[in-house]
Amino acid sequence: MQEYQRQVADANDQAVSSEEREKRKKLLEAKLKEAQESEANLKQFVSRGDAELDQKMRRMMDDVLKDIKQAVASKGKAGGYSFVVDVSAESLSKAPIFLFNSGDSDLTAMVTDQLNAAAPPEPVATSEKPTEKK
Repeated sequence: MQEYQRQVADANDQAVSSEEREKRKKLLEAKLKEAQESEANLKQFVSRGDAELDQKMRRMMDDVLKDIKQAVASKGKAGGYSFVVDVSAESLSKAPIFLFNSGDSDLTAMVTDQLNAAAPPEPVATSEKPTEKK
């Protein structure tokens, strides 16, 4: 920014000829246009990246929800349930939809066990520090 301001001052320097001032102004205008185009390209790149990321996140979330729905349907049918309710659901006003649940018929643990059965094992954390080579 300081460089740009210096160049503006140089372009308006009355100590140089009017031809030189015009030449400097044209160079400055070209640099400004180039900077504006670069900024527009960067904004477009970021916007496109954000859109792609949003699309990938939505697709991944849809896949996860599909797996959850399949697991819930499987456990619900096997348990003879007529319906399964998400007791953690909230209304549009963020109020809980179900004000009480005894938890007697909670399928959550069975569903998460089924979903996690195919998950890779979690890495084992070690408390050992790497030995330093001298």
